[in-house]
Amino acid sequence: MAEDKAKVKRRTLPIYAVMQIMDETGSPMQISKDNVKVIGGYKSAENVLDIMESGQYKNAIYKKISLD
Repeated sequence: MAEDKAKVKRRTLPIYAVMQIMDETGSPMQISKDNVKVIGGYKSAENVLDIMESGQYKNAIYKKISLD
């Protein structure tokens, strides 16, 4: 049985995050994907906090996304 588990290949699937940028009134702002830079995707909250605290990416934000 251990041999069967060792032979299992895992495939990583991409995650697509669909987002809106909202203004102060709650209305979506017009943006294009050319204006958005993805810094990275992380599973570790510690890694995210290290990046946010480093100040390397000015005005960067993050949002925790739960995949159900």
